[in-house]
Amino acid sequence: VRTHSAFLYELINPKGTHYQDDKYLRIFIDKVLKIEDFDFEKVKVARETFTNSSRRINFSIENKDYYIAIEMKIEAKDSSRQLERYEEFCKKRNKEYLIYYLTLDGREPTKNSIGNMNIEKLRLISFKKEINDWLRKCLKCVNPLGYKHSFLMQYCSVLKPQYLMI
Repeated sequence: VRTHSAFLYELINPKGTHYQDDKYLRIFIDKVLKIEDFDFEKVKVARETFTNSSRRINFSIENKDYYIAIEMKIEAKDSSRQLERYEEFCKKRNKEYLIYYLTLDGREPTKNSIGNMNIEKLRLISFKKEINDWLRKCLKCVNPLGYKHSFLMQYCSVLKPQYLMI
């Protein structure tokens, strides 16, 4: 789980050691999050953002208009009212917000985790579909003989074969 979190953060972070600026983030916003009007000027990507309830949002992406929270669930159970609390935190940002729930196969969060949140602000994404598609797009953006391609391919090999078809 830590491998997935660290790797995904590194790729979507424009200041990541991949030295590709916001190239991977742009593909992520377009192909995974499917946000068409996202402004990449002054974008901030964070990992393990603490909320007021001592919870941590796995990833957040923020610009002047949006606050995006991404909760990644791999072999972990939902906590009581977890997504509802994340929504409360997002609302305090005074921006348009969306909460993405990332799992291996796109499963839904429990009703206990959703609580009273506005379900229209929740999006389901998976390694099986959206992350797979994103990684394939990222691979097309790099030299197939270079170390970045190798780096991406090594990560793909970490994922279970049934969830990634490259």
